[in-house]
Amino acid sequence: MRNWALASMALAFVSLACGSGGSSGNGGSSGGGGTSGKGGKEGGSEGGSPIEVACSTFATALCAQINTCSKIAIQRDYGMMETCVEAQTQLCTNELSASSTGATPADRSACASALSASSWTCTDFLNNVNPPSACAPVKGTVASGGGCAFASQCATGFCAIEPKAACGTCETTPAVGDACGKLLDCGQGLVCSTNNKCVAPGASGAMCGPDDPCLVGLSCVGSKPKLKKPVLGTCQESVTTMGGACDVTQKTAPACSVTDGLICNSTSKMCETLALAAPGGACGNSTGQLIICSDGASCSATAGDGGTSGTCTATIPDKGSCQRTPGTGPCDTGERCIVVGDSGTSGTCEFNGSSSCM
Repeated sequence: MRNWALASMALAFVSLACGSGGSSGNGGSSGGGGTSGKGGKEGGSEGGSPIEVACSTFATALCAQINTCSKIAIQRDYGMMETCVEAQTQLCTNELSASSTGATPADRSACASALSASSWTCTDFLNNVNPPSACAPVKGTVASGGGCAFASQCATGFCAIEPKAACGTCETTPAVGDACGKLLDCGQGLVCSTNNKCVAPGASGAMCGPDDPCLVGLSCVGSKPKLKKPVLGTCQESVTTMGGACDVTQKTAPACSVTDGLICNSTSKMCETLALAAPGGACGNSTGQLIICSDGASCSATAGDGGTSGTCTATIPDKGSCQRTPGTGPCDTGERCIVVGDSGTSGTCEFNGSSSCM
């Protein structure tokens, strides 16, 4: 399962690496190379083991694809391209080093070549569907019920991991309608809806609502979920033109395309450049425009249409102590807060696959 899907206004990558890698951050990923924030290693290492070389090449191509397909994701989630490459190299290395994985340096190199050749269209890439054959999911040898950290370890092709757990179990890939409230994701092409069910996002013209989201790049226009008898809306193309008419509430018109670096100003009802604030900066609503955080930081503002004034809380680095409670900073993008025990809240920021799951 290669889950590169972007979802919600902030378009968060559930997993940027192949397999079931987790993500964190201020809830979004939608392209664009930033120049501020955390440093990182350069991709494309000429030396090293076959895994190191393949993963560096793959991570460089993957981050470049993210940057090509969206204008703000790199800056928002990582701060800079090098940090994206470093994180994705680590996730790839963990996956290729995992026992019983079907993933190999050769297939990562082949996928990198396919990405570099633009073989995966941005629309399909952002919605995690129709990958080129070189980037198609692979399966491992771990039987159903066995421990896993990545889908590529499983004979079933799916690793069911709870959000705070380091490891999961190989299970049948979820189908539309299956429960997902305790899973990191639903597998390729599906998303976990607000009612904690796996759904296939709707294409243009499809009926939509809170439990029936649209594909990335579309807005759900006209949905009225709070009525005694809720009314569904329709999926429509988000506005991609600066200054175009929009509706932040999506009641009468589409919102602006976040992947194009635009946001709808609730006062002027026109698309403006999406503003990003560095860790420690002000975020939330400002003169009708929503300001989100860069470098993977989270905003303390209350969620909602426009939000309220808040501050960007910086991410927690690898192996740092984290809390699975509201108001605390997220782990660096690409890592998760791993908590031991069902009732625990304190944990450690880790990349998927950092712990042995066999």
